[in-house]
Amino acid sequence: MQYGRKTVPLKNGQRCLLKSPDEGDAQAVLACLKQVSGETDYLPRSVEEVTMTEGKAHVFLLRMLNRERALMISAVVEGELVANSILEVVAPYMRQKHRAALTISVKKDYWGLGIGKILVSAMIEAARHMDYEQMEVEVASENRRAVRLFEQFGFETYGIRERSSRHRDGHYSSDRLMFLRL
Repeated sequence: MQYGRKTVPLKNGQRCLLKSPDEGDAQAVLACLKQVSGETDYLPRSVEEVTMTEGKAHVFLLRMLNRERALMISAVVEGELVANSILEVVAPYMRQKHRAALTISVKKDYWGLGIGKILVSAMIEAARHMDYEQMEVEVASENRRAVRLFEQFGFETYGIRERSSRHRDGHYSSDRLMFLRL
């Protein structure tokens, strides 16, 4: 599915363009994914585990544009792709296709500007349009800002996955499993 272009103001007064990335954005999407993966321990993979090639990213972006119940929205500030969000069905089975999974990542230099809130809002609206009944997200329990963000939209915690991530220094962290009835 494709998202229509929309420009929104950020907390610092800058303008942010929301758009579905197309195959021409493959390099920028990959660069953003690599950067955010290296800036936080809250994401499931580290920077060296981002091994997708530009060609595979190109194919992935085309697939996202052409899938009826999937959406990817990128946030662009002053020509720089600074955030990505993906909404897609949890599983394609009849018993589970009412559930949508949401992921969001934002470059660290753009934290606190309202981009996450803008993307969550856009994805909730899109999920309703796609007739999903429920949105789900997994959030690192230590990521209090993200937990608060989702709670502001009415997401509820339905469980904690203990020891879901093992970090380089050997410590473990858990994930908070959250959902929103649409």
